Amino acid sequence: MTHGIIFDYGGTIDSRGVHWSEVIWGAYCAERVPIDKDTFRDAYVYAERELARVRHIEPQDDFHTLLRKKMTIELMGLEEHGHELGQPLPQLADALARRCDDAARTCIE
Repeated sequence: MTHGIIFDYGGTIDSRGVHWSEVIWGAYCAERVPIDKDTFRDAYVYAERELARVRHIEPQDDFHTLLRKKMTIELMGLEEHGHELGQPLPQLADALARRCDDAARTCIE
C-alpha cells in the first residue's frame, strides 16, 4: 500500500484532495453557523484577500493558529455585513479552527 500527502498549489494540506473551502464549509455546517453557502463563499474570498493583503500569519504560527486567524477574519467579515453568527465570534472561530485542524490531522494519520 502506498501512502502520501496531497498538497494544493499553495502548499497547504489538501485533506484527501478536498478543497479547503469545502473542509471549512463542512465545519461551518457542523457548528450550525446560520448562513448559506454563497454567503460563506463571500466570507472565504474576503479572508483569502485579507490574508494576501496584510501579514496576519507569522512564521511561528502552527496550523491551528493559522486556521483560527483565518476563521476570525471570515467571521468578522460576516458580522461586518450584518450576519448573525449564532455564538460569540472568538469561541466560534476556535471551534471552526479545531474542526479543520482535526480533519487535517486525521488525514495525515
